[in-house]
Amino acid sequence: MKSNRYYNFVPGISHPYLQVSAAVNKATSRSLVLLDEFGKGTDSTSGISLLAATLRQWLAKGNDCPHVFASTHFHGIGEQNLLPTTTLLKYQVV
Repeated sequence: MKSNRYYNFVPGISHPYLQVSAAVNKATSRSLVLLDEFGKGTDSTSGISLLAATLRQWLAKGNDCPHVFASTHFHGIGEQNLLPTTTLLKYQVV
């Protein structure tokens, strides 16, 4: 039986990034994805780039985009226009 816990044996790649990779590749319009501070522990440029690229990947699915709730300290993601303008995306700053 093949284990789906391969991420324990991949040196240099953090477990949360592998989980997000799986979600990017498998999530559909029927999926709910929760991202809490994705990219934390990185420098600001890398973190905001990872988050923007991940969200763009889902948004590119159009109507098959999953329902994603993301909390982040990278407030510049909205201010710097790093994501496309689309009705699939809404921002809320608290």
